[in-house]
Amino acid sequence: MVRIHDGRISMPHYRNVGRYPPKRHIYWEGPDGSPLVEELLGDDGFDGESSLLYHLHDPAGVEGRAPWEPPSTESDSSGLHAAMHFPRRPAPVPGAAADAVRHRVMLVGGATVRVWRAVATEASPLYRNATADECAYVEAGKALVHTAMGSMEVGPGDFVVIPAGVVHSWHPSSEEGSAAVPAADPGRRTSPAARDAASPLRLTLFESAGRISAPARYLSPHGLLLEGSPYCERDLRHPDAPQAVDAGDTTVLTRHGHRGTAITYRHHPFDVVGWTGTLYPYALNIADCEPVTARLHAPPPVHQVFAMPGADLMFFTPRLLEYHPQAVKVPYQHVNLGGDELLLFADGDFSSRTQSGVRQGSVTVFPPGIPHGPPPGLAEATHAHQETSEWTLLLDGHERLEPGRAALPMLDAGYPLTW
Repeated sequence: MVRIHDGRISMPHYRNVGRYPPKRHIYWEGPDGSPLVEELLGDDGFDGESSLLYHLHDPAGVEGRAPWEPPSTESDSSGLHAAMHFPRRPAPVPGAAADAVRHRVMLVGGATVRVWRAVATEASPLYRNATADECAYVEAGKALVHTAMGSMEVGPGDFVVIPAGVVHSWHPSSEEGSAAVPAADPGRRTSPAARDAASPLRLTLFESAGRISAPARYLSPHGLLLEGSPYCERDLRHPDAPQAVDAGDTTVLTRHGHRGTAITYRHHPFDVVGWTGTLYPYALNIADCEPVTARLHAPPPVHQVFAMPGADLMFFTPRLLEYHPQAVKVPYQHVNLGGDELLLFADGDFSSRTQSGVRQGSVTVFPPGIPHGPPPGLAEATHAHQETSEWTLLLDGHERLEPGRAALPMLDAGYPLTW
């Protein structure tokens, strides 16, 4: 997976956290009087967005390297051309621990996009994806995401965007209480599976060989979210103060494309006392994205949340339905031509497809050239409906996404015949 730089405008919301010098690239001392070491985390060389991290020690000091076999990205293209249904999540071996890094399973993958699922019962090792951004959707459970730039509490319905190069780890949490959200909003909807915040942590992860960001049409020429965007800067949550961990030899599992290396550094990568810049992890809860309604059925891009090379990410949330007196309130039959279409049924009413085996947590994939849409009779049955309670995620691919070999046992072989 070669990282793509396509000049996409992103969201450069400048932040400055912790202890940092008044000017870039100057000598600056840490709390104990020792000089801090400045590190640039930069996208697209020196021409893209970046952040400057200030370490207690040299972050480049490598003590050792060893092979690491990351979860398989091997795909299978030998099957029949048909719709796919993954009704099951990865199942940890009884009595064995599982984490969100080493035990994720690739459902589908293409040239620039991969989709993974993970069920985590324990904290993951430190991890760095050196060549791809990752966006994790929290289906259920809660976690603390620790990064060199600080930590974030996340829970059901959160998208957690982690840029390439950011060292992080996932720590499932069973503590009571909900993930951090903005000030109370009396009109805020209940996020997907909020009733299922207990362990284990269940994630669907999207990996992109390029920036995962807001669609360009939501952004001003300066990269700030426009009035017409379904979410704004105040909906984003950011890492809190860095931890400034001062420890010795620390191993980071590093993925680079299909391969992995366990790199042991002389000092813990979380020895950051401060940082400034526009490239950092953040979280956005889907309940804070405002849906678009229309008189007649609008195409899925009106519900887009993120864009990435190779795909667009959308989410259908509870909303009022179309209000033309003759409006058809379900999607029309359609055929993808440019790439695969992946749906995650996160929560809500899926009664129209329960006879096909689709349920909460199901993932379906429709390849190019396969017509799909509502089952017979649904348009007539929903004509008088005024709102929907669905929470469904859609990845609209611009490339072929072949099933991962490791995910083949999770497939529902009879699903293509339910249409």
